[in-house]
Amino acid sequence: MLSTYFNWEADKLSDLFKNMDKSEIKWLHDCDYQYISLKEYALFKRVYGKKDIERYQSDKETFGLSFMELMKLIRKYKLRYTHSLNYLIAQNDKYRPTDRIKIRNDWSMLNIWTDYLRFAKELGYDMKNEIITHPKELMQAHDKAAKTVAAIQRKQAEEKAKVVNAENKKKYAFEYAGLRIVIPTCPDDIIREGEKLRHCVGSYSDRHFSGKLTILFIRKITNPDKPYVTMEVRGKKIVQVHGYRNDISKPLPKSVKLFVEEFKKYIEQPVKYKKELEKEKARKTA
Repeated sequence: MLSTYFNWEADKLSDLFKNMDKSEIKWLHDCDYQYISLKEYALFKRVYGKKDIERYQSDKETFGLSFMELMKLIRKYKLRYTHSLNYLIAQNDKYRPTDRIKIRNDWSMLNIWTDYLRFAKELGYDMKNEIITHPKELMQAHDKAAKTVAAIQRKQAEEKAKVVNAENKKKYAFEYAGLRIVIPTCPDDIIREGEKLRHCVGSYSDRHFSGKLTILFIRKITNPDKPYVTMEVRGKKIVQVHGYRNDISKPLPKSVKLFVEEFKKYIEQPVKYKKELEKEKARKTA
């Protein structure tokens, strides 16, 4: 908000800018306000710890467009300002030794450091230890932390998938007229379904295993491993049902449509459906 930087009730120019003395206001005036972000300069004073116009200009010239993001990183993790700037320059030189000037437009090492610090915090590392926050080999530390985080996330996803699968089996297990519901057990199942049937269900994998929606396979009882028709369900609502290439060249078979109608009755009122089914079986065996 502009009120953070301006005192709108000021009677004179020297009182208009908050937290800025006369020398800083003169500097702004001499710069004709060009290329100066009050927000950026205010953040600089906060992370650097004091007013230093020459230092601000020098560092902004060195880091260019990445300067603001670098200062945000320093503030977020409470890093030492000068040490952190020198560290990023050193890491940049290490991997781009002949390209120092391009640090103005090179966000790659800053992005790598940002990701590494996020990984380190997620993994519970001591973020007050500069050996942790400023590793000697940033790229190696980043890759190692990324692998560890990925392994943890994979394990969490597998545990989540087990829960989702158990719930789906309990809720959606169904057979009717030669067809049955098959529950995908892992992301590869959904990806393979999309590849075989030439439609986009593979992109639904993450949402399925996060519980945002449910992907079900309609298969022939005589060939349950062969992709046939795919169905998306959300709670008790059937969202879409598609076969090969989204049924563009060939409509869904009547048997599939009848199956879907019957399945719809089942998921809307499972208890009632099962009781009626038991009654029907009893009647036939009587």
